[in-house]
This record gives sequence, C-alpha cells and structure tokens, in this order.
Amino acid sequence: MLAALADAPTAARATSPVPASTAEPDVRRDIDAVFAAWDHWDTPGAAVVVLRDGEVFYQRGYGSAQLEYAIPITPSTVFHVASVSKQFTCMTIELLARDGKLSWDDEAHRYLPELPDYGAPSPAPGSSGAEGVVDTTPGAPPITLRHLANHTSGIRDQWELLMMGGWRFDDVITREHILRMVFRQRELNFAPGAEHLYSNSGYSLLAEVAARVAGKPFREVAAERIFRPLGMSRTRVHDDLEEIVPGRAYSYAPRDGGGYRNSVLSYSNDGATSLFTTVEDMARWLRNFETGEVGGKAAIESLATRGVLSSGKTIDYALGLANGTYRGARAISHAGSDAGFRSMMIWLPEHRLGVAVLANLASFDAGGAAQSVIDVVIGDRLAPAPAAPGGKVGTAAHPPVELPSTLLDEYVGAYQLDIGALVTIARRDSGLVARDPMGESSALVPLSQTELLMQANGAILTFDRVAGKPSPGFKVRLGGQSFTGKRIEPLPTAGLTDLLGDYWSDELMTGYRLLREGDRLIARHARHPDVELYALAVDTLAGDVWWFTRAAITRDATGRVDGLRLSGNRVRNVRFVRR
Repeated sequence: MLAALADAPTAARATSPVPASTAEPDVRRDIDAVFAAWDHWDTPGAAVVVLRDGEVFYQRGYGSAQLEYAIPITPSTVFHVASVSKQFTCMTIELLARDGKLSWDDEAHRYLPELPDYGAPSPAPGSSGAEGVVDTTPGAPPITLRHLANHTSGIRDQWELLMMGGWRFDDVITREHILRMVFRQRELNFAPGAEHLYSNSGYSLLAEVAARVAGKPFREVAAERIFRPLGMSRTRVHDDLEEIVPGRAYSYAPRDGGGYRNSVLSYSNDGATSLFTTVEDMARWLRNFETGEVGGKAAIESLATRGVLSSGKTIDYALGLANGTYRGARAISHAGSDAGFRSMMIWLPEHRLGVAVLANLASFDAGGAAQSVIDVVIGDRLAPAPAAPGGKVGTAAHPPVELPSTLLDEYVGAYQLDIGALVTIARRDSGLVARDPMGESSALVPLSQTELLMQANGAILTFDRVAGKPSPGFKVRLGGQSFTGKRIEPLPTAGLTDLLGDYWSDELMTGYRLLREGDRLIARHARHPDVELYALAVDTLAGDVWWFTRAAITRDATGRVDGLRLSGNRVRNVRFVRR
C-alpha cells in the first residue's frame, strides 16, 4: 500500500494553473533526446509531462498529431489513452463505495443480473497447465466487483470474444455490443479468484455498475466526480465516436516497407478504454496521487492495494493500477495500447515524481520512453539499471547488417510463444518476413547474426542458433516485455480429414469452416483472413492469430468429431459444435 503518501508534503491544489517548466536546460535536452526520432513534422509522435514535487517539471510535444495536416503535438493535444482509462473507472467505483452506495466485495450479479449463473469452467480435452486447472465443485464462487477490477473474475476478455466472433477493430464497437457479448458467455476461464488473467470485460462491467448505481451515464459520473474537481478540462470518456473532439491526435501505424498508415479506431464504449486526455490534464491526475484532493489519501491507497488470489498469493495488479517497482523504487503505473495509440503513466511516491507519455504510433514504446525520462530526471537516486541487450536499428553503434541466405533459411518456420500465440517466419525476396499474432506481416531487419528487428512494431527477436540447422526458438522483446518462442513441427494434414467441416458457437453467434487447401489446414470465417492451423497432436490445433491460438477437438463416445474448444490468449475453451 502507499504508506509513503500519508507523510508526503501537500502540493499545490490540482485545480491551480499548470506552471511553466522548471527543468534545467541540460535535463530538457536529455528528455528531448528520448523523443528525438519522432521530433519531426512528418512523423507521428508523443507528448510527455513530468510532475516533480507537486509542480510540472517539464512538458512538451513531439511529431504530428495529424499527419494529413502536419498539426504538431503539444501538451494540450488530446489522445485516446486506452487502458490507462482503467484507473479512472476504479476511482469512480471507489468514490461510490465511500458514499456507501456499493462495496468492492459486493457480488457483481447484484448490479448485473444479466450475468449468467456460471458453473465451474470446463477443461479442454487433453488440456494441461493453467487451462486444465479448474474448479471441479458443482458451481463457481461468486464474482465480486473486486474480482472484476483485479482481473481475477475468470470472465472472458471482450476483445478476443469479439474477434473470435468475426468482429474487426475497425468496426464500430459500442458498449451495447460488448455487454451483449459478455452476457451471452455461459462459462468462465477459471473459477473467480483462482487466477489473474487480464480481462477488459471486467472494466466494461464496472462502468455499467457505476452508471446503474449513480443513475446516469458513466461519462457523466466520471466528469462530475473526477475530471471537473481536478480541473481536467480536456478530459472525457469518449463513448460516442461521432463526437467532435477539438485538438485530438489521430492514430497511426508503420506501413510495411516504410511510411505510415491510418490505424482505425471506432470505439463507442467505456470503462476498459476510451478515455481522452492530455498530458497537461494527466499532470493534474498524477498530483492527485499525492494530494488526494479527489477521494482522499485513503482512496488512493485503496486503488493501489494489490489483489489476492483465493490461494492467498498476492498479485502485482491492484484496482486499475499496477503496484510494483522501478529500479528499486515503488512504482504505481499503467500502460495503454489501442490501434496506434500507446500510453504510460508512472507515479513514484517516494520520489514525488510522476511521468505520463501519450503517443499516436503503434510501434512507439511509451513504457520505455517513460522509464528513460525517469532515468534522466532522478536516475542518480535510483538503484542501478539492468543492462539492456541489443541496440536500435540505424544507429552508428548498431547498424543493420546483411545475412547470408543460408543463415536466413535457419530462421524460417513456425514458432509458438509461451503465451500460446504463433509467429511464422518466411522468406521474401532477399530477406525475411514475420507474421505476428495480430495477423500483421512485417519485414525482419537483421541487427546481428542472431538479432532481428520486426519493423512494424519494434519487437526484437533474438534467435537460438545451431549452425546449419533450423533454429530451435527465440526470445522476443517488445514494449518492456519478454516472451519465448519455440519452433513447432506440425503433423502432416493428410491424416486430419475427419476434422474438416463447419463449427458453430451459440455464445459467439458465429461459425468457422475447417478445410484443407493443398497441404495447408485452415479455419475460414466470413469476415477474417484465413487462419492457418498447425496440428500439434491429432486433436490439438494451433492457429496463427492471437484470438485463435488453440483449438482442442472434441469427440463423442464413438470417437466421431462433434466439436471443438477454441482458446486465445485471454479466452479459454469457447464451445463450437460441429454441424
């Protein structure tokens, strides 16, 4: 908990005007250097604010908010901040709890009677590991509001459900669409409290609870209780995609081969995402972590209280916030990622330092940028930073290199990440191209014999090498996270003819056709590109997109295929019946 907050000196009121920068010239120069690659009129970019000792220490924008019109990013540019929204949803619930209108430990069904009475989750046939550890009692424990906020409810994630159901992120997605999808689910990923698995659905449900309890739309509750009291005049819950927002940034992604493309976002929903704000307003919110002007310091401590699983294990995730450390210092933080928007806020209570970085480019590492800014400002007061492997493409110290064709061939193949998703690598012209779990293809730029950069998103793949043989796997670094990929050797498709056919899910109201084209086994949906399937075992298929990572085939008593259980990264065992 944030015990250090209780003793922290009181800063200026959050509603006071934002003061001018107090950063020294050399510190300003070093912060600017962090964003130098995007400090151009013809690139997307970012805005940063540093709050130190209750005052704005530095703030600035870099790059263009709208490439079409070369409109520069400034501290007052409005960004969609994705999952940074979640802490505001939790503060709204916390304030209602302090009014005595609800409790974090209330059952969710009390406010959301549309939720099914879930039984115990069903294990997938032949499943192992976390997917096979399920509650075997007649029913599941009740889901509480705290479970929803801690991501321990077991409720399936809304974005994966929608994608499995044939939706696309450039569709208009409203709160009504999301709630109907979530309310149709008949099973959970796991028994409430048993695990921690990020689920955006929980936050859409929390926003709905707040709206029902307060008797008004969630956007009005948040504005009335948080934004207006803190003077966050350019902050809103953007639950209407047709609403005009002056000064907003647009969303971009790198185009394979160079340049940028629009990364479309058409959300009309709330709770899990869709907060629009500026770094100027984020400075006012960061200051509230110290002053407690909204909610009081007890509310701030409540939001930062880590969740506890039913096993007694404490997790790092609290109520809309991660409660961890950075270089030995207590760090309260949250990141956000939707379409081309990337965001990060970090509050270090022991150092009275807060940083927010908001960006409009899909390959931008907002978390890494925020940490670099912290290093510039107070790095000499923190524990030593771990050495960062690798380097940046195009720098004098680490330029791109050319690799022989025989070496490139060693990296071609399919790899399964430790989170279940697949990455496939193929030859293209004289180089390599990777297809990531988002279904995006990207050129791989060699940085060394074993290190390759995925151009579209900035991920760095470091391959294990056995000279002259196919690589057994790689480690991948992206946005401060690390994953492991292991080469898979799928079974031939010729013996899998009894799997072919049509499969339907009542929960998703959609269907897939499994078919073979040449030597490829694919799952076809009317609204998605084909999903390539790899047979890891006779009745276990892996898919090459993040929302179709595993299909476990089910059979009746006679051994005839009667359906499948489909899983993604945050959704497990959705039942499809073979027609």
